Order: sequence, then structure tokens, then C-alpha cells
Amino acid sequence: MNKFVKILIIINGLILPALLLFALFQISNDFFRAEQNTHEGIIVGEELNEAVSENVALQGLDYDNPLTILNSENHYLPISVLTYKQAKALKRAASSAGDIGFNLRHITNVIFLDSDYNVIHTLLSKKASIADISIRQKGYRNEDSDKNHKYAIYKIGFKDTNQDGKLNNQDFHDLFISDLNGTNLTQISTDTDIVEYEFTKDYSRINIQYRERTEELVEHRRVRFAYFDIEAMTWNDCSQLNQELLELEKQLAK
Repeated sequence: MNKFVKILIIINGLILPALLLFALFQISNDFFRAEQNTHEGIIVGEELNEAVSENVALQGLDYDNPLTILNSENHYLPISVLTYKQAKALKRAASSAGDIGFNLRHITNVIFLDSDYNVIHTLLSKKASIADISIRQKGYRNEDSDKNHKYAIYKIGFKDTNQDGKLNNQDFHDLFISDLNGTNLTQISTDTDIVEYEFTKDYSRINIQYRERTEELVEHRRVRFAYFDIEAMTWNDCSQLNQELLELEKQLAK
């Protein structure tokens, strides 16, 4: 083996580990930055008062193109806030990387528009966090089977329940339903943590999985079943199923 080849081997042995360490550093840095941004949100309370005193209270709005609505000529536009303080810098950095992650988005309202983008209705009249929106879009799947699609569902939180100065996914959210133009907003759930929900095929009700909202650790709270009857506007627990699950759980202690 000549001297030149030996030198190349030594150089590669030094450079490759350095490149690998740099790549791992970048991945870790991106991960922890995303984790830090996850808990940002809509500032309220003392956090807002402090921001006002520092002249940094205003948060920019963030939104994409309006989305179509199945069985309607209208559109809806989710409105987010940029994360507090370094929001715009973070968004610029994410844009330059070609990736604006969901961690930078915290939906606070929804505007409903007609086909010419004239405003029909704004969903909420006060500050809130919207953790989830369920509205079928045109072209999403076989539209013939969705002819009874007439409603939208949301998970909305109005209070900073963990007292961290922000409204975000870490706070309590309840389930709401509205017409497809955002009107007739009605609260479905109270004092429950919603795990899953979905319309039945005929859109006559919403099947729901939830946990009771208690001080227990989440892993100690059993998932329960219920459904919301849309025509009657009533919450109905699946009592037999919930009781059977309780009995099965008791067997584990015998």
C-alpha cells in the first residue's frame, strides 16, 4: 500500500466521523427546537400582560388557501397564530428549509367564505384554541356516500386550564358541532377528554371515545364510549359497553 493511499484512509477516518457527529447534532437540534415550539400558543393572562409591557404582545396571523367543503359551494379558512416572540424568525427558517411544521401552527378561529371568497361567518367571537377540525372536503373520497354531510366538528378550548399563560393543545378542549357555514355552534362534551370521534356513515350521530376528566394520571383513566345524536342534540353513554369493560378490568385483580 503506497503512502498516498494511506493518507487518504487516514483523512477519511477523520472526516467521516466528524460528518456523522455533525448530522446527529443537526437532527437533535431540530428535534428539541420542535419540542420547545410545541407548547407555544395564544398568549393570555399574565403572559399577555407581560408581553404588552415589553411591546411584543401582537402575534401574527398564519393561514393557507381556503379549503373546499363537501356538499357546499362555500370554503373555510383556518386561522392560526404564529408562535410567541420568535415566531416570524422561526417561520422564515422553516420556509427556507422547505418545511413549515404543524408545531408552528395554533388554530384560533375559522372564517367561512362563499365561492367568491366573501365572508359568510367567523366561527368564534373570542380568543380560543382549536385543536381539531373535522369538515369533509370535496374530492376526499366517494362523495355519493357523503350526501348527508351537513355538519362540522371541532375541539375547542377557551381557558388556560394549566395556567401556563397560553391557550394551546395542553389545555382542556371540548367537542363542538356547527352547520357547514360555521353557524349554530353547539357544545357537545363537558368535562371529558376526547380521545377519538367520527361521524357514522349516515351522519346521524357522532361516535365518541373519551376519558373522564379527573386528577388521575391519564393511563389510569379508562377509555369510555358514547355517541352524540345529532337530530336530538343529545349525548348518550354506551352504558352496557362501558360496564362490560369495567367488569373485564375487575377480572384482572382476581
